[in-house]
Amino acid sequence: MAEDQYYSLLALLAAVLGWRRYVARPRPVGGDAELLARTMYAETSGRQKHPDEELAAIGYVGLNRARDGYTLAEVLTPPGRSDYGVWNKSGKYQDRWYSADSKANYTRCLEVAKAVLAGTMPNPIGGRALFYHPGGLQRCTPGEDAGERWVCVSTHAGNRRVPRWGLRSPIRVGDAVFCGDP
Repeated sequence: MAEDQYYSLLALLAAVLGWRRYVARPRPVGGDAELLARTMYAETSGRQKHPDEELAAIGYVGLNRARDGYTLAEVLTPPGRSDYGVWNKSGKYQDRWYSADSKANYTRCLEVAKAVLAGTMPNPIGGRALFYHPGGLQRCTPGEDAGERWVCVSTHAGNRRVPRWGLRSPIRVGDAVFCGDP
């Protein structure tokens, strides 16, 4: 059976059995630029409002995580893995990641990914290997108990419950905050 037939059959079987998570996976992913571009797209929900510098910074997070002995494919293919844990294991994220190449803004992400890999797009985050988008985090009130792993922080998107690791050397690029060892 040819590879494209295999993935078509897998998608059909997944749809019939209700395995929504697997329906959006039409084929294996190509090289490093495509891996980075899919991640950039999925992390920004493909929205045009995110500047190229933010997309590049997301790409550099992937490269920074891969420096610990993992390949980009291991780090970026959902759910991903590295010394920092998984990248993102939500079904919604995985659907965006696997279907990214069929979306309008994907071409822009691919161009930024190629520039990152070629070294023509500057690295604005140094060695940081973690990030979050404050707008996607739960709102909070200063002083409230946010739990053991979270803290209420004033961000450009208002007061948000931020993971405690988000306090380590944070810098903002676009709508994202990048953290960790600089």
